[in-house]
Amino acid sequence: MLLAEGVHLMIPFQCHLCHFWNLEGRDLGFIPTDTAYLIHTRRAIIDASWEREPKTIEKNVGEVRRKIKKCLEAGKTPSYVNKGPFPCRDVVGMGPDVDMILRSLDSGHHGKYVQFDTFRNSRSAYYSVYRASAVG
Repeated sequence: MLLAEGVHLMIPFQCHLCHFWNLEGRDLGFIPTDTAYLIHTRRAIIDASWEREPKTIEKNVGEVRRKIKKCLEAGKTPSYVNKGPFPCRDVVGMGPDVDMILRSLDSGHHGKYVQFDTFRNSRSAYYSVYRASAVG
């Protein structure tokens, strides 16, 4: 599966190993649960990468390239924010994304897996808990 060129400029991209460390606060171990965890994290990264239409990404990346070229020709530093490094914690919602993927693998009442409407309720539950927290 190919992703749109430049998608890393349009989403807060980090590799799956960095997400693992941000979520668990430790390096990857050689245990089966870590391997499965990484697979789900990769899936969440791919899902985030497909969040926007490839043509929209292509258009935006083209505009970024044109602006950078013009700035460099004029001797100006481009006015884009630094893309990283990210803090060593989950600032992009990868934890809830992986949790939703895990929920989507549950057995369903009418099929092999739960329906989308069932596992998407995780978002509502996370938001409710967040609002009830000290930071919400």
